[in-house]
Amino acid sequence: MKGKIQVYLAGPDFPHIDTKWIDELHDRLNQEGFVSRRPIQENGLFTGNETDEQRQEIFDNDVRLLEETSMLIAVLLNDDPGTYVEIGWMSKAGKPVIIFDPHQEATNLFLVKSADAIAYTINEVIEHAKRLSDRMESEKTQIKE
Repeated sequence: MKGKIQVYLAGPDFPHIDTKWIDELHDRLNQEGFVSRRPIQENGLFTGNETDEQRQEIFDNDVRLLEETSMLIAVLLNDDPGTYVEIGWMSKAGKPVIIFDPHQEATNLFLVKSADAIAYTINEVIEHAKRLSDRMESEKTQIKE
């Protein structure tokens, strides 16, 4: 892994949710040389009380973050529609997607087939992220040659 890969960390990163898995994964990714990006921390929390302009700004900033990052890691803690949309967005963009499923509940065919890897522990997530990062570096090198 040569350059620092920017990772979009998707998941229900909300105040009313226990985000310990997201917090731990965020810290571990940064320790391992990745740049973990958390949309709610960077772009703000959508509360439902925003004006249409504020909603559009949050949406646009989240889309920009998806575009800026090279990989998505989705933490499945509950049935969060936003996380599913982000998985589909990145999968369709051809960017690597890792699903971190600590409760082993991801069974939907469309969901699991949209991912490059499914992990059940943080260590597995890191292993997959390194492997996919190395693959991206290798593909960049082949394109330059």
